[in-house]
Amino acid sequence: MISKNQTKLPSEMRAVQRQFEKWRTSRPRLTRIPDSLWHAAISLYPRHSLNQISRVLHLETTVLRQHLPPSERQAGRAARGQRFMEFAASAGAGIGEYLIEVEDQGGKVVRVRLSGFTGVDRVVEVVRRLRQETA
Repeated sequence: MISKNQTKLPSEMRAVQRQFEKWRTSRPRLTRIPDSLWHAAISLYPRHSLNQISRVLHLETTVLRQHLPPSERQAGRAARGQRFMEFAASAGAGIGEYLIEVEDQGGKVVRVRLSGFTGVDRVVEVVRRLRQETA
């Protein structure tokens, strides 16, 4: 029986999930996961997060991460297009602290805490840049 959550899965993830289910039903107990299944699971990354892959395939995230090539392990979020933006704060009176939340069209929220910024114009600049980055 297909659950409601499984029907929302992308077809490539559903196919790998079926491979894991078939293997789990036909294997002897305490058998290691074959390399071919690990490769299938890793092939879903970085289009899908390691957390999502782990949940769908019933794997431990840390073990899945160990099967990533070393270059992918190092890249992490940068490989998925997430970047750090730095803004220089000017010194002076009236230094403020701001918490900015920017939501993209997909519903993802980016939260940024700014400390040491003077004036609302600088905060508006940060919000504009964040909107461009998440668009």
